[in-house]
Amino acid sequence: MIEAKELKRLLIDETVKQSGFVPRRGELHMSWLWMPVEKIIERVLTGEDPTEEMKVKFFQGNLGEEGIKNRLFAICRVDNSGMTFEHGRELKDFDGRLVGHTDCALLTEAEDILIECKTVPDDDALYGSTMQSRGVPFRVYAQVQGYMLWGNYGRTFVIYESRATGLLWLVDVPADAKFQDELADKALEVLADERVKRILSAKDAKER
Repeated sequence: MIEAKELKRLLIDETVKQSGFVPRRGELHMSWLWMPVEKIIERVLTGEDPTEEMKVKFFQGNLGEEGIKNRLFAICRVDNSGMTFEHGRELKDFDGRLVGHTDCALLTEAEDILIECKTVPDDDALYGSTMQSRGVPFRVYAQVQGYMLWGNYGRTFVIYESRATGLLWLVDVPADAKFQDELADKALEVLADERVKRILSAKDAKER
């Protein structure tokens, strides 16, 4: 006979397993370029070590994001939608040493629109996320600008959904060429660091 406490532990363990979180050490990710250079270098060298609680939240966020993508896919399947659904793809530059992963995109005759899906706990958090400079938090702004630069998209729809009520909020973020140049310069500065060079070279040698 299983006890409630034991089942809770098993559920948490399985949630962590299914969170999809993969430790990132020895890689430079586009989503980190919002941070100062030294912070990015530290992340490349040490990787990420999230708590169990953070992994559980990551799992919940993934569930919500998959729900948004499934609905977008259904919309695009309508014959007269004029849109083609593009599944998430991996982006790379600088000989594969800079990487990123998109959620999805909507392809039309006029333009290709990147989609970035975000979920927040409740409506208060939803409005808090979108009432900031540039319409989205700075880290999200930097993330999608990087994806637009290295994925060749002209703009992004950032879709927020409240996990409490299902309320949706969309923010239209156009490409910002000047800011994208700054991101590219920052990536080059990180990759030029001798510590980063060593760990990336070691990773390359191990994968051969």
